[in-house]
Amino acid sequence: MRKLTSIGLSLIVSLMMITSSLVTAWADEKPRLIDNADLLTASEESEINALLDSFRADNDFDVVVLTTREGLEDPELTARADDYYDYEGYGCGENKDGCLLLIDMESRMMHVSTTGYGITVLTDYGIDMLTDEVASYLGEEDYAGAIETGFLGNLEWMYEDAENGEPYDVPEETALDIKNPVVHIAILGLALLIGTACGAVVTSAKKKKLISVRKARGAASFMKKDSLRLTKQNDYFLYSTVVATPKPEDSSGSGGSSTHIGSSGTTHGGGSKGF
Repeated sequence: MRKLTSIGLSLIVSLMMITSSLVTAWADEKPRLIDNADLLTASEESEINALLDSFRADNDFDVVVLTTREGLEDPELTARADDYYDYEGYGCGENKDGCLLLIDMESRMMHVSTTGYGITVLTDYGIDMLTDEVASYLGEEDYAGAIETGFLGNLEWMYEDAENGEPYDVPEETALDIKNPVVHIAILGLALLIGTACGAVVTSAKKKKLISVRKARGAASFMKKDSLRLTKQNDYFLYSTVVATPKPEDSSGSGGSSTHIGSSGTTHGGGSKGF
């Protein structure tokens, strides 16, 4: 009985290993370019598929391109990209590392869906730049260039940056430390220097125009007797107090990747753009 049980367990383990191998082989062999919108020639499809397969083999990172004419707009566009990647079995490793570019020619919209390590490689800022590049090619109807150069070409160096520990993201801005007294003194000194120089220039110019003027001890000689008559009086509001409230900082500019959960339960990043 024990021998039969042992044989049964061995068979189950063997079947699981065979099934896993078949799934992996199937995922390796399935096309990474699905041109349902028929934008590319047969030779272009073959060349781009080879590039996508090569990228996956070299980096253990899946890259998929899907074109459609379904008239998709957000949120359907995002869901379509996420679901196609998940339910068609794309992705490398346990976290399904990779990304998918969906181009819908009917709605003139595109979406980049990221999964696993793809969320690190393609930040929100990176996706915005990358889709700008793709859009420039699509606008010229250079569909092969949009995929090869605009998408995959930029993805390659973004992947290298992420591997080096510096994903392409919002650039750091250098700002003055306004709480530092030294900064206050430097700013005050610079302001005084500029003000003094400007004042000297203006005063010198006015002085040259007044070389014929002589000093007078009173203003009587400049007044005409009984010439000042007040015929109208008005009240003018001269001063006001303004209280300023600082505007809350926009957290969306902090960099990184925003994420959401797809219908399969998988976490995705991504971004959409028109073209």
